[in-house]
Amino acid sequence: MKVTVIGNGTLSLSVAAQVSAKGDETVYVDLSRKDASDAHDYTLSVVGVHEYSTVLKKVTNDFGSASKADVVIIAVTASQHQKVLDNILPLLHDGQTVVFFPACFGAISFLRAIREKNLDITVCEAVSFLYVCDQIDAATLNVQAVKNKMKMAVIPAEKADETMSFLGKWFKGLIKAKSFLETSLDNMNITLHPLPVLLNLSAVESDEKNFHHYTQGVCASVGRLMEKMDEERMDIGKSLGIELTSAYDQLVEYYGERGLPTMTDYISSPKGPYTDVRGFGISSRYITEDVPFLLVAASSIAKYCRVETPIIDLTIKLASEIMDTDYFSTGYNFDDLSDII
Repeated sequence: MKVTVIGNGTLSLSVAAQVSAKGDETVYVDLSRKDASDAHDYTLSVVGVHEYSTVLKKVTNDFGSASKADVVIIAVTASQHQKVLDNILPLLHDGQTVVFFPACFGAISFLRAIREKNLDITVCEAVSFLYVCDQIDAATLNVQAVKNKMKMAVIPAEKADETMSFLGKWFKGLIKAKSFLETSLDNMNITLHPLPVLLNLSAVESDEKNFHHYTQGVCASVGRLMEKMDEERMDIGKSLGIELTSAYDQLVEYYGERGLPTMTDYISSPKGPYTDVRGFGISSRYITEDVPFLLVAASSIAKYCRVETPIIDLTIKLASEIMDTDYFSTGYNFDDLSDII
């Protein structure tokens, strides 16, 4: 197959590596790339839990390859979704498959857009990325952990089995979700990302590069609030009749049973999968992306469903004050999501 992966970070590059390693022609559209010239036959090495080398056909900042791709994978942060859609919608055509990594309500906006253009495109959304990784250098990725399972929703639903079967060649452990609302609300970054930054702000700002988000940032008190936030997320799902999975159960499904009985234990322990996660400060995606595009959306849906979310709302308010940005106004809200509820 011809595949275009659109990204703007290490995790999206890891998706391109997974696809290319299975022998499919892969173009990586790097939104952060400043060089106007393309890099052809780009060798990428993966080390750590997985070890292999692969060759991307091209690395570029040009979206043109999307017009010839069988599959287009959109693996950008949510703030870049509109830019990507504006650039690729004129290039897309019937019969293509478009896949979103990770779930943060982007597939919903895309589905609305292609329906307006009457395009027959299969749309998929995975809850998260399969790799936990960082980048050693421009051509080397270090994979710290690999998830065993991953929920994915497919529209139209009648194409789900066929689509997940061929995507399973690249991404192991895909399991079927019922809707994009399920995949987005099951993104446990809602629970795991913002609070350890916000509640350890002095330590984070003192040494952002070396601050370990989970092993240093999640003590018993922070973990207790995160557990409450996850309960709020689950309550939103119950109000909608959606079977969400707790953050703890997701961790066990992704990385296996490690003798760690709570979510707090799992993410903060040296035996957990996140011991090397560091470098996420107040201006990182853990705040600037996850608060407006995950937490605000969850809060807005909760208000529609009359579900109380005090910890989620408090987290949004705290982030808004610290960043001097009204995330309740700038993030996804019910008006953006109303046609899918």
